[in-house]
Amino acid sequence: MDLSIHFSLLCLCCVYALEKDLSYYEILKKSDLNRRVRRSVDPRPQAAIHEVWFESFGRKFHLLLKPSVPLSSDFKASTLHQDGSTTELSINRDIYFEGSSKTDPGSTVHVQWENDLAIISINTKEENYFIEPSWRHTSDHSNDTMIAFRQSDMKWKPEKYSVGVREPLCNATRGTTLTGADNLEDGLRLFPLYDEAGSSTRQKRQTMSYVGTHTVCRLVVVADYYFYQNLGQNDRRTTGEYIIGIIGRVNAIYKGTSWPDSNSNIRNLGFEIAELIVHDSYTPVLPGDLHYNMQSRPQDMGLVLDMFGWEHQKFSPFCLAHLFTYQSFPGKLGLAYIASWRPTDLGGMCSPVAYKDNRRMAANTGLSTYRNPDGSQALIHQATITTAHEFGHNWGSEHDPDTDSCAPSSSSGGRFIMYPSAVSGYEKNNQMFSPCSKEFIYKVVMRKGYDCFKESSATGQGLCGNGRLDKNEECDAGYEGDKCCNENCEFRVKIKGQIQCSPMNYACCVNCTVAPRGYPCLDRVDDNFDCKGRSTCKGGLTCPSASFKLDGTSCHKGYGECRNGKCMDPCQQIDRNPCLCKGDDACKTCCYRPNTELCEPLTDKILEDGRPCYDGFCNQGKCKKSESKLIQRLYSIIQSLSIDTIAEFMKNNIVWTVLVLATPVWVVGIVIVEKQDKKKDLKFPTEHEDERIKVLRNGEENILRTRKPVHTRISTA
Repeated sequence: MDLSIHFSLLCLCCVYALEKDLSYYEILKKSDLNRRVRRSVDPRPQAAIHEVWFESFGRKFHLLLKPSVPLSSDFKASTLHQDGSTTELSINRDIYFEGSSKTDPGSTVHVQWENDLAIISINTKEENYFIEPSWRHTSDHSNDTMIAFRQSDMKWKPEKYSVGVREPLCNATRGTTLTGADNLEDGLRLFPLYDEAGSSTRQKRQTMSYVGTHTVCRLVVVADYYFYQNLGQNDRRTTGEYIIGIIGRVNAIYKGTSWPDSNSNIRNLGFEIAELIVHDSYTPVLPGDLHYNMQSRPQDMGLVLDMFGWEHQKFSPFCLAHLFTYQSFPGKLGLAYIASWRPTDLGGMCSPVAYKDNRRMAANTGLSTYRNPDGSQALIHQATITTAHEFGHNWGSEHDPDTDSCAPSSSSGGRFIMYPSAVSGYEKNNQMFSPCSKEFIYKVVMRKGYDCFKESSATGQGLCGNGRLDKNEECDAGYEGDKCCNENCEFRVKIKGQIQCSPMNYACCVNCTVAPRGYPCLDRVDDNFDCKGRSTCKGGLTCPSASFKLDGTSCHKGYGECRNGKCMDPCQQIDRNPCLCKGDDACKTCCYRPNTELCEPLTDKILEDGRPCYDGFCNQGKCKKSESKLIQRLYSIIQSLSIDTIAEFMKNNIVWTVLVLATPVWVVGIVIVEKQDKKKDLKFPTEHEDERIKVLRNGEENILRTRKPVHTRISTA
């Protein structure tokens, strides 16, 4: 009973914490993720293939992964204590992976393990999927489940989060006040905008320096005590490893971008963490003093960034310094200095130290908070985009202007990363840079990149066998290869006059060559689950995007309705947010009344059995606590009885297994004791009337002698 109640509470907490952020999500247990390691003939550890299988959203996933960690060869990590002393922090480099999904050609996957839990992002052509530990969104940190959701399930409203304002700084070495500096909301420009009319990108390319092999921006990242307490769960390794995972995801966005357009060979520019610092306590300050890690810190993001910059001696050797925090700031999620393509301007990548209020301050800085202004925690996808946005400012990007090409509507893919308001993360363009941003960054990188960036020292990139087609590979079908591609990433047989391929790399590849027109390359596992239709090959290797189902088609097994390719629940169909009613209305579709927190039924229609409700899950129109899962699992085991299923059940339900196995022994013991008591009652007649005989449960006798005779009393209590 205790276990059932505990599970109910975990589900309930998860429902409450996520209902404002996700229209739909699924719960995964640790046992739902199956994994193994397949060794390679290559003796290097990073050459081994790590495989992960799981099922979610009505389909199967098979991930092929190789180690990948965005750390420099001289990486160091430390814990900074209250007294200012430091201790070395050991980071597990073997928990970070990247690769692809075997079931989704052309996909990219990033995985980070937290013990047996996982943070997973799967980017496919049709949809993006995410998994993260449930405990980050509940008050119960013992929760060992995970939440799985899709990008289209996110209903986060970015327009609620405005941006901040900052004052200009002065040049440290020249003492020149930059009176033309602008307040750029969450991007701080320390220089005036220059009129560059008449100059073209083509002309600039011919005069600017080339970055060459200098492709890495070295970072120093700092987690304050606010971050350590919450997202780090008061554990320094958990704190550091979470930040490394975030940087890895941001790094993938940057390395996958060509600057300034897809025709350029300027790509694979990214980040490596050179130093990681974790605060395990608040920094004490004297009355009137300030510190970025102080207790009761002001809710002024600009001031916090200033205080962070006062540690300029630590940050000068690096391309960028970034502070990770978990504090709510009014309407803000991040702040950073913008880089300029002019070498004399301050701010952003490798900027010289600046002055403000007669105090030296680093200007190659930025910060991200993963606590939303309403107090909720940002989902892993939102957190990644927030930090990617601030790094974009550090690399020289202004905000995207409201033009059709750089701020398209939702029907054209949505806003890009550098849009002024925070982007939700659920639209296609939310993880990409706009043409305007890429042009801004291109100018800065080509002028400052060679001197600021360093050569890459990270390992695990572009290895044969990762299932993804990399440079200088004819094909890549994973560790064992397939009938078309061998384990050395070469075609097994050369076919003259035909385009060759591997179905591992292209969905429209059949028998090692281009599939015929009409060949089904994308078929939905559960046709009533989402709003995407089938897709067939058009004569090329790439599988075309799936067509959208007609508006009005049912989805989510009849609960929702398709609109523009997205499954809208009944509340979203009328531009309202869903909620959970209480009492008699708990198993009805409920929505918030517009502009209020009042949760009310939309219709009298009863939700189907198994839908989440206020106290657990719906059953025949009533909200029942989740107490039947164990019985359901037990019944399914009896139906398909085998040694493997019994072992799996016992492993996943160890407490109940012990109770069930112990119950027969306990019952037999009670019967034996009861019979033993009756025998004792017959054995001792009236000659013992001067004694009180107590027969204990273990069969022993406890005889209490008295001065005058009493009647014999045998107790089994």
